[in-house]
Amino acid sequence: MRFSKKEQSAPGAPSRCSSGRRQKGFTLVELIIAMGVILVLAGMAVPAMLGAIKNAKLARTVGDVRTIGNEVNSIGFTTGVYPTLLTETAYGDSTDPWGRGYIYKNLHDPANAGQGRTDRFGVQVNTNFDLYSTGEDKATAVSLVASPSADDVIWANDGAYIGLASQF
Repeated sequence: MRFSKKEQSAPGAPSRCSSGRRQKGFTLVELIIAMGVILVLAGMAVPAMLGAIKNAKLARTVGDVRTIGNEVNSIGFTTGVYPTLLTETAYGDSTDPWGRGYIYKNLHDPANAGQGRTDRFGVQVNTNFDLYSTGEDKATAVSLVASPSADDVIWANDGAYIGLASQF
């Protein structure tokens, strides 16, 4: 089939297939722009998602520490004796969101005497027991102001404060 002069494409115009239509598809520039937009959106979404995951783990840990602490208090008030080990409660095998067990110390137990967590003045923050998670970094120290303790989720002031050690 031959085209008349009117039907022939001008130089630089899109090519036409034998049926006279334009060929469909994206140019390389259009694909690069689309990929750039997707990467920018992903770059904004990923940090927000990671922050939301971190906040969810923190919220779960605070809830767990509150629940376990209330159980330990209940046992102590009911029997007059606080559990020696966390395994003596219904939450003995509980793990924090980072896969480690919660740390519990009965401060009335002679083996733990004087080993309670301390505030910035060196005063123990609990009178009956200590309960905490070592947080994401897996590190801790006796003093709550020490940098390894900053991300610990603690039971402090005998349950009046439950949260990050860095905010206590």
